[in-house]
Amino acid sequence: MGIVSYMAVYKIAFFLTLLIAETQFMRGVKRRKLFPLRLLAGLAGFFILSQLQPNVPQTVPLSIMFSSFAGYLILMTRFCWDIDWGSCVFFSVAGYSMQHTASILYGLITAFMQQHFVTLSINPYSTAAAKFDLSTVLIFVEVYIVVYWILFAIFGRQIRSVTDFGIKRTKLLGVAALMLLVEIVMNSCIVAEQSSGLLPYAYYNYGALANLLCTISIMIILFNLLSHKALEDELEMAQRMWHQDQKQYELAKETIDMINIKCHDMKHQLHELQHTVSIAPEALHELEQTIEIYGAIAKTGNDALDVILTEKSLYCQKNGIQISYIIDGKQLSFIKDMDVYSLFGNLLDNAIQSVVSLDPEKRCIGLNVKAKGKLLSVSSHNYYAGEIRMHDGCPVTASPDKRYHGFGTRSMMLIVGKYGGTIDFIAEDGVFTVNILFPLQ
Repeated sequence: MGIVSYMAVYKIAFFLTLLIAETQFMRGVKRRKLFPLRLLAGLAGFFILSQLQPNVPQTVPLSIMFSSFAGYLILMTRFCWDIDWGSCVFFSVAGYSMQHTASILYGLITAFMQQHFVTLSINPYSTAAAKFDLSTVLIFVEVYIVVYWILFAIFGRQIRSVTDFGIKRTKLLGVAALMLLVEIVMNSCIVAEQSSGLLPYAYYNYGALANLLCTISIMIILFNLLSHKALEDELEMAQRMWHQDQKQYELAKETIDMINIKCHDMKHQLHELQHTVSIAPEALHELEQTIEIYGAIAKTGNDALDVILTEKSLYCQKNGIQISYIIDGKQLSFIKDMDVYSLFGNLLDNAIQSVVSLDPEKRCIGLNVKAKGKLLSVSSHNYYAGEIRMHDGCPVTASPDKRYHGFGTRSMMLIVGKYGGTIDFIAEDGVFTVNILFPLQ
């Protein structure tokens, strides 16, 4: 088989293994409509691109070929899957690194066997080979399957809960891209020399190991960037919720102040009406109770806590939930009003969500805030139904939409950490307890 035929096989094998590597990381990623047709069109486009590449096993032509294939893979990914350009780059670089890791390890294995045991071509599609060897092809398939499985087991778990793979830290992504370019050039040099059949075994090993170090480093950098991005996204969402809480706090405070003023005025007006208008005692008593319900503002010694308790108490009254509290609000003076509102708002929201669907006798929420020596203790408890799963000491949201739920707990942890405190979540015997400790100045 001539050099042109071998290069044609090389291109096809390279791109197919590259595409398979990328799709390993794209399990569950949304596909575009008419995906099979788009995939076939993409493969046809690659065939045309491969025909435009010169069949010359030299460093420069091979570098251009590998780079064009990598670029085309990004375009094909965008064409077939419903993701943004940043995600396309992420998956393409990850797939390229995985494929080259398998390729390098396969080359090292077959080179070792060729040197010490049996005569095998270093690649099943090597231009130095006279014919394909079935045993070589079997080794090729086995090595790729094992390497793909191991790398996905190591790195794939990091992408299961991520929906946006566009890396924002462009400087570090640029470093990964530069390393990928170095890896492409190094691989081109190795393949070019290997195709001539004149590359010494020792030099091949040195080059392959350096190439392998590049590919592994790229994958580590890339997935570390993804982990940092996931944390940044969570922080951004928590901060967004904090700003929403700030607006809600200001609105709730104004509303409750207005209600309090109106109820105070209504009490005086009702008292005046008793002397000028004949009102049945029962009707008068009912009006007084109604005014008391909407005018009952919590008085804990902390304005922000009074607002959130009043707001949640009105909701609890409407839904048959009994909320009781023993609170020394003055001890919370070292915490900003906005943080108090957000912390206790999320705390009570979680408790209300847990009990609102229970039997009436279990719709109870308890809240205590008191100083213990040099510590401030905040604790809440409520009943719950079913099972609460914990991960790293934190409750896992039961909502199917993980993207927008569970951030209340993260927001609480951020606020507690901001003031040097600790927070513990305990779910035992049908009672869920949150214990928070703050150091007092």
